[in-house]
Amino acid sequence: MKVCTCPTKPDTFPQNRPTKPDTPKREINPLSHGQIPATVTKDPNVTDPAYRAYGILATNERNGIVNCGGRFMSKEVGQNKDTFFKGIRDLIELGHIERVAGSGRNGLRSAYRLLSPVFSKRKQLTDEEAIESAPKHKVALSKCKECLKMRVLRPTGWCRKCEEKKDTDRRTLGIIRREVPKILAG
Repeated sequence: MKVCTCPTKPDTFPQNRPTKPDTPKREINPLSHGQIPATVTKDPNVTDPAYRAYGILATNERNGIVNCGGRFMSKEVGQNKDTFFKGIRDLIELGHIERVAGSGRNGLRSAYRLLSPVFSKRKQLTDEEAIESAPKHKVALSKCKECLKMRVLRPTGWCRKCEEKKDTDRRTLGIIRREVPKILAG
């Protein structure tokens, strides 16, 4: 008779391990607001995702420039990040905003300028000032241990995409470990 060598102690399963203390998550103040100009509101070509994207951009605007992460903003408006960035692209095509800094890849965050006259009455930053005002991060690109692409790595030595895939595989394995004995016993 073979003995199973897989971990059987309940504390060894990932779902039973102690979690790290909750760190405060960044949220937009519920009392904050942004101005959506009539040029955007009345434009019949502005889609709902683009309108929501403009709203969150206007909420995070400082001197006509927005330096805020896209994933954070998409979560704040309750959209998938792909839908959110489609709205951003639509706004750029319609001429309501423009991309002024960063490539949006490998840790270089894009900044956006709101082109409405509502924001042009305030002090506008030049492209150089927008880049200067962007968060300063030294980005070190290294080769991911899993996919072997040059990316910003997590402490595990894997890129975010590979680490998320690994976490999904780990959760699936946990479900298999819990459910297979029930199926075999029943």
